[in-house]
Amino acid sequence: MKTASPVRSLNAAGSAASTGSTSKNRPNTAFIARSDAALGVSEFPGVERRLEPLGTAGGVRVFDDYAHHPAEIAVGLNAFENAVVVFQPHTPSRLAKFFDEFVVVLRRARAAVIVETFSSARERPEESSRAMALAEAVDGRYARSGEEAAHIVAELVAPGDTVLVMGAGDVRPVGERLLELLRTPV
Repeated sequence: MKTASPVRSLNAAGSAASTGSTSKNRPNTAFIARSDAALGVSEFPGVERRLEPLGTAGGVRVFDDYAHHPAEIAVGLNAFENAVVVFQPHTPSRLAKFFDEFVVVLRRARAAVIVETFSSARERPEESSRAMALAEAVDGRYARSGEEAAHIVAELVAPGDTVLVMGAGDVRPVGERLLELLRTPV
């Protein structure tokens, strides 16, 4: 079965909604029949890096999410309560600006592993690690690198757990490496 393009699915839904079809009970309002909407949604493959499943190993589900703002992290934790979160702050300035909000939302996780801040080309790396301070503030663990983070999480999780790998930088490989570690017999 051919998978629908996310852009085409959204464009088709938008086109259908804007056709001007009206409901008898609600004149001048556009509508889509439930059956048509259900069909459109059933064919929608989702969006990359938004709670995207990376896989399951050792009974642990791992998801990747582009979340790099406290509100986006909250959405992931609303979907998966009691999750283990791997979070890589995106740029020193964003971490500084939203530090307190990150603390509040990351405390909701069962456990948090904070990876060193991703420094984009537009910002220089920090001289002192605010990511380490964030890990301390949420009673989490700090990782200098993605490899270190994957090993920390592998020790924290048990079958039935969900891991959310979150951030806009180069953090996705943490989830991929975690799956490798969980598949490797000890």
